[in-house]
Amino acid sequence: MSDALDVEKTSKKRPALRLINTLNLDRDEWLAVRRTGIGGSDAAAAVGLNPYKSQLELWMEKTGRDDELEKPDPNDTTHPIFWGTLLEPIVAAAYTQQTSNRVRKLNAVLRCGFRRW
Repeated sequence: MSDALDVEKTSKKRPALRLINTLNLDRDEWLAVRRTGIGGSDAAAAVGLNPYKSQLELWMEKTGRDDELEKPDPNDTTHPIFWGTLLEPIVAAAYTQQTSNRVRKLNAVLRCGFRRW
């Protein structure tokens, strides 16, 4: 429990850096910005816990070697990306209800304010 409090105190002292406003980016521009860092889905893939992306695929994406990888269609209703995007607000609302932590949509790519990675 004290770890959670320590993290919360640290984050209040050192807020995340807003790298770029994403409000007016199209999907390809947004994906290009995401390629420059490690997000939540990337972190799961990096440690082998993402059932939809391997560690090799992640490395290929982050190093620009992914030209021959299949690119999912975000409008394909049979693909998990479609459902993840559609259900994101519902998952956020459920998380808020269960934890009392507010989820905010910032329309920005954020990076840790005190670690370069």
